[in-house]
Amino acid sequence: MQEFDANLDPFASFQSGEGAGVAELIRSFDWSATPVGAMGLWPRSLRESVERILKERTPHFLCWGTSFVSFYNDAFAPFLGSEHPDALGKPYTTVSAAFWLQERPMIGTVMAGKSQYLENTIVHTPSRPERSFGRFTFVLTPVRNDGGQVEGFIAQVTELTEPESGPMPSPGHSGDDEALVVRAVPPKDISHG
Repeated sequence: MQEFDANLDPFASFQSGEGAGVAELIRSFDWSATPVGAMGLWPRSLRESVERILKERTPHFLCWGTSFVSFYNDAFAPFLGSEHPDALGKPYTTVSAAFWLQERPMIGTVMAGKSQYLENTIVHTPSRPERSFGRFTFVLTPVRNDGGQVEGFIAQVTELTEPESGPMPSPGHSGDDEALVVRAVPPKDISHG
């Protein structure tokens, strides 16, 4: 395996302009204190996955490794509300704890190598007080490491909520601050093969 220079900046192309906000946070973050280790030692597959989500204009979230270390792009940051920028580098299981608990079987399917599509889903987002519920579509795609094994996943998120819509109903919501996921339809397997 090739070793990389600890001073390597795989995100130099994001020094200004679009994508620069979260890219700068990623660049300045102490990754050595996380399971992914120092940025200069990241495998090519992780660097390319992070670069991929940073280039996207739509909301993307990357979970990497057995600890599901969290990365996201500028377009995803508003979904985190007050959790941004603290969510960066944390385990996905703590950043989106309620979603993780409810959707763990679907995420397990993705980690087994099969993409999943979760359509028209109502999600309670307490970190966004101005809009505590939203309607979303999620596409979860497995991400492979340099050896070809699934090492994480990328979630592409599309919000379907109309900007001028009022509060959404909250079936079964108890009023606490935990996130709530209400599925309109079950997830679909979108793998090809």
